[in-house]
Amino acid sequence: MSEPMEDPPAIPNINLEGSKSDDVYEVNANVIIAVVVVLLLLIGGLIFWKVKGSKKELVTPTPTPTEQVTLPPTSTPTATPSVSITPGKETTPTLSPKQKVKIEVLNGTGVTGEASFLKGKLTSAGFATIDTGNAASTSADAKTEVTYFSTFPVALKIDLTTLLSDLYTSVSATNSAESGKYDAIITTGKRK
Repeated sequence: MSEPMEDPPAIPNINLEGSKSDDVYEVNANVIIAVVVVLLLLIGGLIFWKVKGSKKELVTPTPTPTEQVTLPPTSTPTATPSVSITPGKETTPTLSPKQKVKIEVLNGTGVTGEASFLKGKLTSAGFATIDTGNAASTSADAKTEVTYFSTFPVALKIDLTTLLSDLYTSVSATNSAESGKYDAIITTGKRK
């Protein structure tokens, strides 16, 4: 009942040293080089197609000529005396209201040159007759005070008060029914 055992199959003898000829290996190397070249050409062609296909025509805007307008420089009007000449008559210059008023500026802060500073600003604004001096009492925190006498033109009160408000921290104005040597007296206070 026992059957005799068969001999195991024989293992073929493999020559690992390379039974193929050198010509076969050369063919394999040439095939590999050819495949690599074809792949490179395909990849290059694909890149070229993508780049060429993605190029869009760029439109460069053409500038539209425009006209440049230059405005003349603005200037601040200044009061100048006007002279009327009539043949055969004596001529006298006509003064503006700012040139006619007499203003006294008193230094109320005790800071040297404060009255002269304001005199310069008033002269630049067109006022012509301005005297300076020191107030009876001075304080570094003094408020600027203006006394307008009855001879001071009403139209100039706003101009003068505005000018002072631009320069000083606090400005108060009073009207006096009296008249005297000056049309207005200004006592300077603390500057802004």
